[in-house]
Amino acid sequence: MKTRKWTFKEIAQSFPQCQTLSEIISCINEEVWKSKSVVCEIRVNESFLSEEDEIKHAQMGKEQIQTIEVNTQTTEELIQSSVRSYIQFIPQIKQAAIHCSEDFRELKFDEGQSLFTDVLDGCRWMTDALFLLKSSIHKWDGFLELGPEWQELERQYSRVVNELVQAYETNDTQLLADVLEYELSNSLDGWVHVFEKIDQKVHG
Repeated sequence: MKTRKWTFKEIAQSFPQCQTLSEIISCINEEVWKSKSVVCEIRVNESFLSEEDEIKHAQMGKEQIQTIEVNTQTTEELIQSSVRSYIQFIPQIKQAAIHCSEDFRELKFDEGQSLFTDVLDGCRWMTDALFLLKSSIHKWDGFLELGPEWQELERQYSRVVNELVQAYETNDTQLLADVLEYELSNSLDGWVHVFEKIDQKVHG
């Protein structure tokens, strides 16, 4: 990861056409992307800028900005760190899904419903993570060989998550337990396999 910082004077010199914080950030993102990297973190006036802060302070005038600091990663570094974290996290979702399935089969509905909320949150997190990672992987040549497998897993995973939600909403605990134990678990195993292949490619 690399860090780049601009002082008040450097901001004026580097971004003369920009008048607001959002315009400056757009220029920085564009500059970083040209070097095949992405911005991972932004600090304005020494304070961390969250996504909500970025929206809230989008129209902040350039004259109010004393410093801007960004941490960046190359696309390859981003893929590598993301994929490894997914490989570690996905088995936790699978384990929770299996335990949730057991609770429903044993008629432990309160425990099952509580754990199902955690499983569904994990599935939604993974959906968002896949979307973000996919755009980075598409821009990396090594992804081409994995394209068809990725696409098939996306369709399968989307179908399984929809089945989970429908089974839960109709209170079909038997179907819910089956989908959790078999279909979701198999889908998650498929993602681990794909991510392990990507990890190997990133390392050459």
